[in-house]
Amino acid sequence: MRKNLFGLLFLVLAIAAAGAGVSNVYADVAPIERAARLIACQAHAGGACRARLGRMLRSPLFQDLEFQDGGRTIDVRCRRALYLVGDFSCALHAP
Repeated sequence: MRKNLFGLLFLVLAIAAAGAGVSNVYADVAPIERAARLIACQAHAGGACRARLGRMLRSPLFQDLEFQDGGRTIDVRCRRALYLVGDFSCALHAP
């Protein structure tokens, strides 16, 4: 009985983690892009920030956004607070 309960619990957790991972990859990216753009503009050296989104890598654990600002490339990584769940937070990232 105990073995079946652990197997069922593992199955439920695996399905929940897979669902959270799929949600992280396919969810609306607009709020994440806005947060990442704010970080990219903080790295901007004076004047109006015209950071343009170049590449984006979306994975279940993080999202990497690359912005072009003039001749510079600014890389920002956004990740959730608790791996697959929680609020996103963004920071400059050195690839």
